[in-house]
Amino acid sequence: AAPAPAAAPAAQVVHSSHDFTADADLLYAAMKGMGTDESKLIAIIGQRTRQELHEIDMAFRNKHGKPLADKVASETSGHFKDVLVNILRTPEECDAMYLHEACSGVGTNEHILNEIMPTRDGDEMQRLKLKYSDIYRRGLE
Repeated sequence: AAPAPAAAPAAQVVHSSHDFTADADLLYAAMKGMGTDESKLIAIIGQRTRQELHEIDMAFRNKHGKPLADKVASETSGHFKDVLVNILRTPEECDAMYLHEACSGVGTNEHILNEIMPTRDGDEMQRLKLKYSDIYRRGLE
């Protein structure tokens, strides 16, 4: 019997800690046209620090006119989308969005509230309240 073919290697993206525009361009190319090159999204987004992702997002916004998280959200789906978008957002943005979702519609998702609210210190809660107000134009109270 012939040996099974080897799996294709994961996409390798050379990382230059100073060229965030190159990363932004690679991400844009990975999402351009039909289909999305998910391996490139993983290779870049999954291997950058929060600060590097912030710089890449700024380069992406400057060049393409929209936040990187918005573009990723429109080009991916399901849990994959959720993970990538949450990586690209600040902790305060994620918390604000989860809290808004927990309090929207009929009833309240107390599990989410209990997961977030008691685990944040005073400074984190202050930043969360500011971000919530910034996103939803109303207070968190």
